[in-house]
Amino acid sequence: MNGTVTWFDNGCSPHTVLSQNLPGFTNWPTPLNNLAVPAAGTQPLPFPQVGDFAYICGVHGGDPAGKTGMYGIIHVVP
Repeated sequence: MNGTVTWFDNGCSPHTVLSQNLPGFTNWPTPLNNLAVPAAGTQPLPFPQVGDFAYICGVHGGDPAGKTGMYGIIHVVP
């Protein structure tokens, strides 16, 4: 697996990445516990573990299960 993820803020307002799969996200070199998302983008973050990793915007909230608000799910496959 060589996939990475980079988040970008389109300039509308501040956004953060907040893991919904703790402790899963905290095992990465950069924990995703309200990671700030700058307009220029975050550093590319590797996802070296197979699984589905849900996150929300820590500023605006969201619900990956309900598919509402600001959320995302990263699907990592072998």
